[in-house]
Amino acid sequence: MGRGLYIHIPFCKKKCNYCDFVSFTTIEMIDEYLDLLSREIEIFKELYKYNDIKTDGEFMPQIDDIDTIFIGGGTPSILSSKQLEKLFSILRNNFNFDDVVEFTVECNPGTVDLDKLRVMFDNGVNRLSFGLQAKQSEHLTLMGRIHTSEEFESSYRLARKVGFDNINVDVIFAFHGQTRADLVDTLDFIFDLKPEHISLYSLIIEENTPFNTYLEKGIIDEFDESEFIEMYRLSVDRMSKNGYRQYEISNYYRESTDFFDKNVNEKNRNNVIDSKTSENEISQSKGNENKVSKNEIGEKKSLIDKIIDYTCKHNIKYWKQEEYFGFGISASGYLNSKRYTNVSSYREYKAFIGSGRLPVEFEEVISNIDSYNESLMLGLRMNDGVNMKIFESINDLENRDRILCNVEKLVDDGYAIIEEGRLKLSQNGREIANSIIVSLMM
Repeated sequence: MGRGLYIHIPFCKKKCNYCDFVSFTTIEMIDEYLDLLSREIEIFKELYKYNDIKTDGEFMPQIDDIDTIFIGGGTPSILSSKQLEKLFSILRNNFNFDDVVEFTVECNPGTVDLDKLRVMFDNGVNRLSFGLQAKQSEHLTLMGRIHTSEEFESSYRLARKVGFDNINVDVIFAFHGQTRADLVDTLDFIFDLKPEHISLYSLIIEENTPFNTYLEKGIIDEFDESEFIEMYRLSVDRMSKNGYRQYEISNYYRESTDFFDKNVNEKNRNNVIDSKTSENEISQSKGNENKVSKNEIGEKKSLIDKIIDYTCKHNIKYWKQEEYFGFGISASGYLNSKRYTNVSSYREYKAFIGSGRLPVEFEEVISNIDSYNESLMLGLRMNDGVNMKIFESINDLENRDRILCNVEKLVDDGYAIIEEGRLKLSQNGREIANSIIVSLMM
């Protein structure tokens, strides 16, 4: 299994009022930043001669061994076509793309055009993530977004025209002023466009953001918890009715009901072939598509599920504690049970790179207890849940007994189920996931 690669592009035209990610509006520094990013990767490779050096008795991972790439921000799509070409050149000069099955770039409506999208497409990007957040102009204004829903739709349709057949749309709900009708209107607007993936996040007001200032000054209110639950239930129900399967608390992918879905191209099919499905089976199915009767379509539904999988492979690496590289300001990585985070200051980042040092601000070895807690916290967010064997790793018998008693009570109360040796939250359990996870942590 390959590792993930995350690249942080910390530039935005304007920072959103709810965002606490590291980003800057000084876009004139982008070219210099790309040079620094390139040098950071080179330093990383120079410091770790993978075939020769061992760390703690283990070989360091091969930097070529990647199968997902995620370029996030900030707003990566704020880069010009020429700057995007430069970024992709840096990546291709340092990494082997042969095994990459998913290559995502985050895009902000209003910052993409035909040339940029073509550059992305021609350089192997096969998944885009557009931030809509809400349809209503008053909500977009409150959030500090720089686009309208019309501009979002225009950018989305332009991406389809270029050939992108795997698109995610980000949506925020449960924020000041939003009604259930607003949420339904936003979701229906998205359903009409049929994206392959939808991420639906409840608003969390972070410190050092304008939203937190608004809250402190009484301009906005904390969102009612009971109304949040009702909105969440409404969302899950409407997602299901519109063909979107939930696989993580905030993430849904579109299930194909048409074996010959025109939105799925050859590259995407081949990237997600199930190991039990031969390429010959698929080519035969495709070659005979005009001869397939309606009855045969139903028989091929099992094959569809093996071919088309629009879950976000890169994010799943985070949730399953798989390894990934992180490069750029404030980027994080996870290798050999070590997590590291780069500095968030541009000045410090530049100084580190200039002196030939990795710009790591924080590094920690994940302890057994931390590993358990993180596996539990992230695993229970996924519909697949966690393996019950995770509780066998608890050496403290008193803690283990307490946690297993809590598991039993959660099952009895209908908040969780145990299925095929895995503990999974029920729909009711997902509504109070945070409190459940806390009750099972060490």
